[in-house]
Amino acid sequence: MAVDQSENTALYIIMGVYAILLLSVGVFAFRLKKREMSNVSASSAHFGGSFNPVFLTLTLIASIFSGYTVTGIPAEAYRAGFGSLRWLPGAFVIALAYLLFAP
Repeated sequence: MAVDQSENTALYIIMGVYAILLLSVGVFAFRLKKREMSNVSASSAHFGGSFNPVFLTLTLIASIFSGYTVTGIPAEAYRAGFGSLRWLPGAFVIALAYLLFAP
């Protein structure tokens, strides 16, 4: 059974542009941080303290929900409906633990 891949051309183009955009942002941030860190003698756990708490909190939440996606929570939400909301308090507990141990 042969699969026709000609319909995926637009997808490949979009994914390529997205990858180039991500790499460009990464290179830009790396160069910016490298320039800033050359002026600072000591670095802290989060890039010299230049990230504000809102940004760090949003990063933590994105990481938590990324982990939920990897472990299949969206599939459970599709099957169980609102019963899958039981995972949200877990995210809250993880965020509180993060604030306790890494303020």
